Amino acid sequence: MSIPRSQWTRALAVLPEKVIASLAADSRADYELFQKSLPQEGLGLFRMIDGARQDHFYLGEIPLTCAHIELRSPGGDGYSGAAQIMNVTPDHAVALAVCDAVLAHRLPGWQTMYDLVVSGMEILKRREQVRSAMVQRTRVNFSQLEQMEALDENSTGPAAADPAENIP
Repeated sequence: MSIPRSQWTRALAVLPEKVIASLAADSRADYELFQKSLPQEGLGLFRMIDGARQDHFYLGEIPLTCAHIELRSPGGDGYSGAAQIMNVTPDHAVALAVCDAVLAHRLPGWQTMYDLVVSGMEILKRREQVRSAMVQRTRVNFSQLEQMEALDENSTGPAAADPAENIP
């Protein structure tokens, strides 16, 4: 697997919730689901880093749901999974945590899930390309402004003359 685990939830989260819920339900059919902690939903602070001074600041609050589960086989083996998503649906976070456990431990059905991770990464890549194109279209070229200012400073026309001289 070439996509790092830290990106699995992000990639799966862009897919329809029904697809993930169905896949998670199918994958945990042979396992007992235990919640290591109850799914929690709330607000998280969105921390940013100032580009100029590298200071941390909080931009605002975001909805955040966390889930930490364990799938136990009939033989007693445990397989942990977790997910944190910007969403307020605990069931979706649990389904993503199940997917994380299946993928991390290569339980039956992991290849199907990994194919969905790849599909999700392709969607994210296309979104990033669209965003980059939008940024490029809105980029401002200030070099022409500097050239105009230089022309204004060197100009000897009426605009550069003393306005008091033009009073009749």
